[in-house]
Amino acid sequence: MLSLADAASSAVTNQLRTEVKNVLASRLKNNRTEAKVAEIFQDFEVVAPATNAGSIADIMNAGWRAFHDADLWKEVPQIQSKEATLNELILKSLEVYEYEHLLKVPL
Repeated sequence: MLSLADAASSAVTNQLRTEVKNVLASRLKNNRTEAKVAEIFQDFEVVAPATNAGSIADIMNAGWRAFHDADLWKEVPQIQSKEATLNELILKSLEVYEYEHLLKVPL
């Protein structure tokens, strides 16, 4: 039984490695688009995490834009710390991005 299990795992190891490389390569591509960055920035303006973000790069670029917008949330008295709020929005956006992509990957 042990030799059968070893043979079975050896048979799928190379295919599994190839699949992992393909999934990682597709997720790590810099597919940044200005339209997605603007869309995510609009979500941040209304203090909402991004959904359907094009890539991690889009989220980070929108966060960078928000960080440098001196007028962002000036009219929102509930926001006591722009940096802390922005950090949470970026983190939540990344979590949503991860979840959305987990739903797309076939098991």
